Amino acid sequence: MARCRCAHRWNSSAWSETAPSSSLAVVTETTEQIRKHIAVLSKFETDYREFIQALETDAKMGGRSGWSEAKYAERRRELLRDAVRADMAIKASGVGGLVFTEPPAIGGGVRSSDLPSQIFDFIDTGFYSDGMDFQRALLERMPSQIAGLEVRLEEAEARRDRPVRLPKRPQFRWGWLNHPWVIGVGVTVIGGLIVAGVVALVSAA
Repeated sequence: MARCRCAHRWNSSAWSETAPSSSLAVVTETTEQIRKHIAVLSKFETDYREFIQALETDAKMGGRSGWSEAKYAERRRELLRDAVRADMAIKASGVGGLVFTEPPAIGGGVRSSDLPSQIFDFIDTGFYSDGMDFQRALLERMPSQIAGLEVRLEEAEARRDRPVRLPKRPQFRWGWLNHPWVIGVGVTVIGGLIVAGVVALVSAA
């Protein structure tokens, strides 16, 4: 299989998923912000897929993609610019991205974990590799990341449409005052005091 002309020979490289963003971090996103994330990542997926497919065609069929050097350069510049916002959308999706790791032979470790650093890091990972295996893995994951954003949008809309319930004002109730026998005793005592007072005034006169 023909290899991408910009691929580096790098055997035994691998990649793994990053941890998803916490729900607490994503809950602050508004519905408008999440819609922008969906639009950004959807456009990026389309543009990047076209770029990778053109490279695949040129690698397999000897430059028959119809893309000129100028078109490659222009699309590369656009993708590098858009990858920043697409990376933010991936982090907001709640679906982990991919981490590209170095070969164990040179100590392993993370080679790249952000989208702008990954999209043009073409690595020849084996005899049958054309150098774009990792980039295909990025593309294969994007539909799930877009779906994650759509779920976040539904959750944000549900929170927005949920009626706001104001906290109830505390009500202090003295239950023993409302009891009938307490009221009766109170009336009797007060009435007795009034009668005694009147009798004392009459006696004094």
